[in-house]
Amino acid sequence: MDPYSDLRELFFGAAPTFALSPLYQALCPVIADNSDLLELASHCRRGQPPPNMLFAAVHLSLMRQPTADLAQWYASIVGPEAVRNPPDAGEAFIAHCRDRSDFLGSVIASRLVQTNVVKRAAAVRLGLTSVADRTDGPVALVESVVVLGCCWRMTATGTASRARPGERTSLPCTSTSSGDPPTGCPTWI
Repeated sequence: MDPYSDLRELFFGAAPTFALSPLYQALCPVIADNSDLLELASHCRRGQPPPNMLFAAVHLSLMRQPTADLAQWYASIVGPEAVRNPPDAGEAFIAHCRDRSDFLGSVIASRLVQTNVVKRAAAVRLGLTSVADRTDGPVALVESVVVLGCCWRMTATGTASRARPGERTSLPCTSTSSGDPPTGCPTWI
């Protein structure tokens, strides 16, 4: 019996969810065919999506070691010089994960990812519209965000005016950070 059958199926079906990343689309079946990679991805916390966790952990490791062989396929690491043939990245991805399995396993087991899913954003928009229809006051959504382990808190400091579709409005906000950013955390965050 295959202990990773559900996870294997998840990775085989995950490629379409990475519509904007040909690299991740090409790597999903590579991962699904590799029991070592599935075992690594299986360490994610309950409720976390294993594909996103594995890709995020690998990306973090590349940010910390941008000279790794796998980095050549990541435009976010090497810029426009990135290799544009994602199917060729499979062997380098497997080797990178094998060579850094302790680090990746630790990240996957201890970190969280937050995905920005258009469908979820549409539901939030509908919910905010419903709330706005039931109140005379302004409606604003304020969120605390964690980015690469750096804690950022955004707080509303004023009130927002109601805006018509296509009209811009603003809600003055402040942001603060706490803690030291991890090694490799971009300075622009």
